[in-house]
Amino acid sequence: MRPDRDINLYSRDYLRRFRLWMLLSRDTPWQPTTISLSPLTSDDASRLLQALLERSVLAAETQSLLLERAGGNPLYAEQFARMLVERGDAEGIAVPETVHALVAARLDTLRPELKSLLHDAAVVGRVFWLGAVAAIGGHDRAEVRRDLNELVRREFVRSVRGSSIEGEDELSFWHALVRDVAYQQIPRAPRAEKHVAAARWVETIAGERLEDHAGILVHHYSEAHELGRAAGREVADVSERLRVALLLAGDRALQLDVQAAEGYFRQAVELAGDRSTERAQALVRVAWALGSRGEAAEATAIYAEAIPVLLETEVEVVLWLVVLVEHEHWSSLRQRPAVPST
Repeated sequence: MRPDRDINLYSRDYLRRFRLWMLLSRDTPWQPTTISLSPLTSDDASRLLQALLERSVLAAETQSLLLERAGGNPLYAEQFARMLVERGDAEGIAVPETVHALVAARLDTLRPELKSLLHDAAVVGRVFWLGAVAAIGGHDRAEVRRDLNELVRREFVRSVRGSSIEGEDELSFWHALVRDVAYQQIPRAPRAEKHVAAARWVETIAGERLEDHAGILVHHYSEAHELGRAAGREVADVSERLRVALLLAGDRALQLDVQAAEGYFRQAVELAGDRSTERAQALVRVAWALGSRGEAAEATAIYAEAIPVLLETEVEVVLWLVVLVEHEHWSSLRQRPAVPST
C-alpha cells in the first residue's frame, strides 16, 4: 500500500476514535487545541519524495533544488512527484518556485477538455457533483463521467462515498489548493457566467425546496454579480436573481441566526435601488429582524417607511399583515417598555 494511502487510512481511524471520544465526553467543556507542525527536514522530504515515487529518479542537482524550493512543505513534494509520474521521466524537468506554480504546471499538462472540466468543477467548490459540472460546461453526462474518471486516476480529484445529492456522483478536489489554483485561472467574465450556470443547476435540482438551497444561490449569484461588474460586463438578470435569493436566504436564516438574516435583507435593500416595491419588500424584513433583536425604535421607523408602499401591492401587504397579526409582532413593538436612559 502506498504511504499516502496509509496516512489516509490512519486519519479515518483517528477521526472515528475522536468522534467516539466526543460522544462520551459531551458533558465536558471542550476547547480546541492548535497543533503547530514544523517543516520537514531535507532528509525527511527526500524520504517522502522517494516513497511517493517508489524509486529514486532525480539527479542530485535537481533534487537539491527541489528540496530548497519545497521549504519543508510536504504538499510541494507530493505535487512534484505526481507531475513527475505524469511526465514519465525527469529529464529537463523544471522545478517551479512555489507550490502554487507547481500546481499550475500540473494543470497545464492536462489536455484542454480536462483542464476546462476542472475549471467548471472549481466554480462549484471544493466538493462538486457530476451533474453540476455537466450543466456548467454544457456537456453530455457520460462524457463528463469518463473525463472525471481520468482526473480521479491522475489524482486531481477523488470520488466521495455517499453523495449528499440523490442520484448525483459527488467528488472533491484532492487539495483545496488545487481547486483554488484552477479557479483563479478562469478569466472574470467566463467565471461569472459559470457561476450563473451553477446557480441555475441548483435551482433545477432544488425543485420546490428552493429555500433550502438559498445560501448556495446567494454565493453563486453574488460571485457572478461582482465578477461581472469587475469585468465591465454584467450578466443579464443576475442582480434580480441575487435579490430574490437574498430574501429566501434571509427568510430561512430568521429561524437560526437573526443577525445573519438581517444582513441578507439589507443586501437585498441595496440591490433594489430605487424600485420602491422591491425595496419595501426587503425593508419590511429588515424591520422584522430588528424587532426580533429588540431594536424596537428602528424597526418601527422602517415599518412606517415600508408598509405604505406595500399597501399599493395588495397580495404582498396582505401576506405581511397576516404574519404581523399572527405573531403579534407589531403590538409587541408598540407595547415594549422604553429602556430608561442612564
